[in-house]
Amino acid sequence: MEYKSNFSQTLLVVGGLLLASYILSNSSFSVNTTQTSTGNDSLMTNAISVSGDGTAIAEPDIIYIDVTISEKSYSTKIAQQETNKKISQILEIAKQNKVNEKDIKTTNLSIYPEYEWDGNRNVFKGYSASQSLRIKSAYKKDSQDVSTMLDSIASVEKVQINSISFDFEDKAALATQAREEAYKSAEEKAIQLAKLSGVKLGKPISINDQSYQYNEVTPNYGAGDRAMLSTVDLAKTTQISGGELEHKITLQVVFAIE
Repeated sequence: MEYKSNFSQTLLVVGGLLLASYILSNSSFSVNTTQTSTGNDSLMTNAISVSGDGTAIAEPDIIYIDVTISEKSYSTKIAQQETNKKISQILEIAKQNKVNEKDIKTTNLSIYPEYEWDGNRNVFKGYSASQSLRIKSAYKKDSQDVSTMLDSIASVEKVQINSISFDFEDKAALATQAREEAYKSAEEKAIQLAKLSGVKLGKPISINDQSYQYNEVTPNYGAGDRAMLSTVDLAKTTQISGGELEHKITLQVVFAIE
């Protein structure tokens, strides 16, 4: 009986070894060791984590002009025809001011009936035809070209200049400049922290471009900042200023500690 018991124990040991060998032969694993590790709290150790901000500023070289023409008639055809006449005038003005055709686009086109409540019923008042354009033009500080074009557009009867906005053609150049400034800022912080803590700073092991922001500075209309400009208002405020544009980038950089 004792022999059988020992034999059974031996079989169990051998079987366990065979099973473990089979499992290992059908699975793979690896162990990586680095100077930087991540603990259970997901915070890196043996590393310095910093953020850096960079801002690039430039004067705008593009202006966008948004305009709308509206006409009303009891005939949809006439309402549309009258609108088309005014739009043609605006297109000609843009052309005379060296605006490329590809830089003019229709942003809205609509024809709809208008009613007015009178007593206990709606009274038909005609059809309203409306068309909106966005005009992209070169802008240069201290140049009167854009102001001249705005004056000419404002002279078209029933035109509404909805807004003007400024932009920068080469945004990539601004982003590059802002990113370089952001990294330099982060590196300077890391160097200072390493010196204060008495450790040797290593190479960056992680760089995260956390944010991307492109800001238009509100243009100065002179007599008053307004999103909607009527023809009368514009006659007093043709001196416009594009101000400056800002491009901001924030980098999160993790440096190893050697």
